[in-house]
Formats: sequence, C-alpha cells, structure tokens
Amino acid sequence: MNATQTPSDSLAPGIAPGNVVPMNGKLRKVRERKGLTQVELCKRAKLNQGYLSMLESGEKKAPSIAVLKRLAKALGVAVAELL
Repeated sequence: MNATQTPSDSLAPGIAPGNVVPMNGKLRKVRERKGLTQVELCKRAKLNQGYLSMLESGEKKAPSIAVLKRLAKALGVAVAELL
C-alpha cells in the first residue's frame, strides 16, 4: 500500500488502483444471489448494461479496479468476492 492509499483501497498484494484484474465468473452468481437484475445492478453501479453483460458472459475479462469497486459497493460485498 502506498502513502496515498487507505486500507480499504488495498485489494490484494500487487494490485494497485487503476490496474485491471481478470474475473472468474462470480459476478453473475453474486448478482443473482442478491436478487438483482442486470438493469438494477447497472443503475446502482452506474454502468452500461451492455458492459455488464459482457463482463458476466466472459466477453470482457478484466474490468478496472474502479469498476470492481463500484460493482462490489452496489452488491454490498467485498471486491475479493467478485474475483
């Protein structure tokens, strides 16, 4: 963690904000477990539905840390749960 990061910004060793991290398919499972549609999650996370669909299908594999944080906050989970 560098001097400008807070403990909550520390995602995992070696992952700095702004880097991209591949997902392993958990996003859809977490969204469905929370009872949200793609549209509802997109509104909460301020994302385009097409982009979310690509993340869930694996077409897009590595969202930015900023996007992961928005998704995690919208879902009420830790970022690590989406990885």
